[in-house]
Amino acid sequence: MFCLNCGKENDHYLCNDCRNYETLRRIHDDIRNFAFYPDKCLNGYVKELGANFPDPKTMINIIPDILEMYNYADVELYYCLYYLTTRQKDKFAVSAGSYLENNDFHAPSYQKIMYSYINNKIPGDFKGAEKWCDLIWETDGLFCDLYYLAAKFYAMIGDYDKADILQIRLWISAIVRVRSLFTVIVTG
Repeated sequence: MFCLNCGKENDHYLCNDCRNYETLRRIHDDIRNFAFYPDKCLNGYVKELGANFPDPKTMINIIPDILEMYNYADVELYYCLYYLTTRQKDKFAVSAGSYLENNDFHAPSYQKIMYSYINNKIPGDFKGAEKWCDLIWETDGLFCDLYYLAAKFYAMIGDYDKADILQIRLWISAIVRVRSLFTVIVTG
């Protein structure tokens, strides 16, 4: 076996020198890219290992083996992404619930997990979704998708006033994001 980052002969997917969080993020993304778009994967070591799998999509199942090399709390995001990608809804719900309770609300990765978590709760578990939609209701500066999802939730339970206000906040959030992107493009 060889390290998927540097290619050194090793007894695991990452050697001791490459066991850091930046490498984990990159290798995680490379494996997911290879699983779904093998031609777009730029990591030769991942491609070489992936050639041993009958179907590129099955390579994604090595991710938990890699994550076991780290402290669970530090890689909980990657477990969430793995469970979401492999459509293990029950495991995703548990992992995402824990992740959402223990991490920064304004981080983009947090908001992406929150969106998937709430989306999996609606329409079957309104009580489970309500806590998170209330948090979205109370918070400014989030991704547009979260406002959309919370508005959808409130419309489904008949709270049309909150749904209407959240639609306005959704548009404001979208305008702010487009404006900041335009500023970056113009100013270079």
